Amino acid sequence: MTASTIRLRRWLAGLALLLALPATSAVAQDFELPPVDEVFVLSAQATAPDRIEVRWRIADGYYLYRHRTSVKADAAFTGATMALPKGKAYRDEFFGDVETYRKELLGTLTGTPAAGASATTLTVKYQGCADAGVCYPPQTRTLKVALPGEAGAGGFGCKARGLHDYVVKNGSADHPNAEVKFALGDVVNTMIGCTNGETIMLCHDTSLPRPYSLGFRVQGTEGLWMDVNKSIYLEGKSPQPHRWEPAEGWFAKYDHPLWKRYAELAAGAGHGGMDWFVIHAFVEALKAKAPMPIDIYDALAWSAITPLSEQSIAEGNRTLDFPDFTRGQWRTRKPIFALNDAY
Repeated sequence: MTASTIRLRRWLAGLALLLALPATSAVAQDFELPPVDEVFVLSAQATAPDRIEVRWRIADGYYLYRHRTSVKADAAFTGATMALPKGKAYRDEFFGDVETYRKELLGTLTGTPAAGASATTLTVKYQGCADAGVCYPPQTRTLKVALPGEAGAGGFGCKARGLHDYVVKNGSADHPNAEVKFALGDVVNTMIGCTNGETIMLCHDTSLPRPYSLGFRVQGTEGLWMDVNKSIYLEGKSPQPHRWEPAEGWFAKYDHPLWKRYAELAAGAGHGGMDWFVIHAFVEALKAKAPMPIDIYDALAWSAITPLSEQSIAEGNRTLDFPDFTRGQWRTRKPIFALNDAY
């Protein structure tokens, strides 16, 4: 190895050390830095199975470098990429033209959870300085972050009495079926927890006497609609706070264009007319050689609810993982059913 090569290597090593540990200016020699974890308070939380938010709360008088900030995940969170917001332009004494963050930095790490993964470990690197002219050395922290589960379903069934009573009333107490121990509860409720935080509750209630009703209910941040009482409540828009109002007026104003176009044909079909629309959409898509508005993946998801509910009840109401028949493609598949008045 030549003398010039040795000198070059030593010069590069010294430069790397200089960049990693910014020099302390003479003005700030007497400034004592507080513990780094008190100045840059780091936390991370998974807000969805495919998204983790990494947050730094930055004390007044301090800043973080954008180019010195990175986050990597282990194999439990594959293909992870970190997105950082644009920082404030800054002419740095040590690094030149850079971007910095003050007050708070929120980065988003997106990726795909590995099959069966319940948590991932993040390796977080960052470096920051004080306005007094003193910088901390580069920091490395490891954070374990719990990952939300994929969609799950759990079933609950009450005691079975309705079918037995029907047999006795329409046959007799001596009827052979009067001795049957029916496993189907009179009312079965299935709760489905969705990956993005929504909850769906399905109720199977066909063994007890009640007026016909599909029991539709939709609730969100702006209000609530219920089919049973044909009423709606919209926060800040309904006439009285916390009081129902008839839903007819809202339906007339915001009726779906498909219903306006085909109401007379669909009115006599099953389930309030929706059966007609499903079949019509299937036929029209077939004729147009277009993607099915409700495809095989939708059909499989709907069909899976019954066996999942049965298994959940048999296992003491245990929540079961909902199968992902699309193998992750649901994240990018867009709904196409009833988006306009075509079908």
